[in-house]
Amino acid sequence: MLTQEQKMMMTSDELEKISAIVSGGLDTIEKRFNSGDRMALMDAIALCASNDHPLPVWVRSAYLVAFGKVKGLECRSWDDAFGKPFPKGMGLPAARKMASGSWDVLITVERILLDEPGTPIDEYLFERVAEILKISTAQARKYYYASIKFT
Repeated sequence: MLTQEQKMMMTSDELEKISAIVSGGLDTIEKRFNSGDRMALMDAIALCASNDHPLPVWVRSAYLVAFGKVKGLECRSWDDAFGKPFPKGMGLPAARKMASGSWDVLITVERILLDEPGTPIDEYLFERVAEILKISTAQARKYYYASIKFT
């Protein structure tokens, strides 16, 4: 998350690039949400909040529907409305590691795709991401696909 001071020192091109990266991340998160991953809504809100990015219409609408179910006593818990924070059977330490690695990989992939439109999501891309983040290619691939489902 950038501070206001850091943002003040950035050029409009740099700020536009960050906005495009966030928008790309939101597109990925929206696909997760549309496929039934309710926790994706919380991820979208966090991504927007941490980057001073306006909430897309789908996020606002989905939040209001889920919150309305909680307030209207249609759900037994927040998890029923917004999804579980990590998959059943995954321990908290493993969930923390997966979430952290997945975000790093997703943001790195989004930056590459933004800088080089048309870049395929393939083994070469994962090799590049692995080199940038100092992780293995297998981890880059695993974290990328986990980010689509989990982060």
